[in-house]
Amino acid sequence: MESENASPKILPIAFFVIALSAITAGVPVLNYVVGLLAIASYPVVVFASGRNMAVMVALISVVAAALIGAPSAGFSLLLAVVLPGLIIGFAMRTGARAGRTIFWAFLPTFGILLLFILNYGVFKDSFSLMVDESIAQFAQLPGNNLDPETMKEGITSYAEKVFSILPALILLSGIFNVFVGYLISQKVLTAMRIEVPRVPNFNNWRPDYRLVGVFILGLFLTVFKLAGSDYVGWNILVFTGLIYFVAGLAVVESFFKASKIPLFFKILFYAGVFFAQLFSLVVLAGVGLFDSWFNFRSRSAE
Repeated sequence: MESENASPKILPIAFFVIALSAITAGVPVLNYVVGLLAIASYPVVVFASGRNMAVMVALISVVAAALIGAPSAGFSLLLAVVLPGLIIGFAMRTGARAGRTIFWAFLPTFGILLLFILNYGVFKDSFSLMVDESIAQFAQLPGNNLDPETMKEGITSYAEKVFSILPALILLSGIFNVFVGYLISQKVLTAMRIEVPRVPNFNNWRPDYRLVGVFILGLFLTVFKLAGSDYVGWNILVFTGLIYFVAGLAVVESFFKASKIPLFFKILFYAGVFFAQLFSLVVLAGVGLFDSWFNFRSRSAE
């Protein structure tokens, strides 16, 4: 059923953003920003004009992106923007919890990951070329006294490590995009006087307990290195580790809230997290992981 509370001013903006996402699908950086807004626009169309209209608009935008840019642009738009936006809108209409909605809207990211794996060689060559060009430009900067070979070796080594965890970064980017899209659409729909499930307060964030199994699998593949499985294992550990890091921050935030810690000490803590990044990442990820078993938040509340 279409919403009677939908604002006539917001719906045209949603259509415009979706159309713009199709036009800019092949434009780097701009397609990312507009894509985030388009993810948030689809739930508005779902509530204001119904599911059928939202699907029709989605199909038109994908075809337009493929015609304006290339078939790959249309396919990327489908996986990165259209499907997540539609899933969020449909799930919101059914009243599904925010966490469950974000999970289902995140799943199309695995399609992007599959494209990366199938075109691994092409991406690696392009990445290496980009690194070589960056090194050449950096070497020409005035005042650069570093040995060219040493500099090239160091930058190349760092770049290879970054490229090796790109699958994990792709998945984390997918979660971030869907989360931001959900938050924006929640705000917009609330302004339209449409009630949708809200994202829980940060201090209540906790990953699903089944993520522990994924983490253990990554640890197993990394340690035993079965036929090069450490590559997959490291990406799983990076993916789950950063999620548990955020969960660890949520545990600490719940402790701050329960104990009514002054703002000054909270600022000191987060400054320490920033300056001791690697140590903080390991410790807080451990806190987030073990919170799945020990539920530190309920203990701090007591």
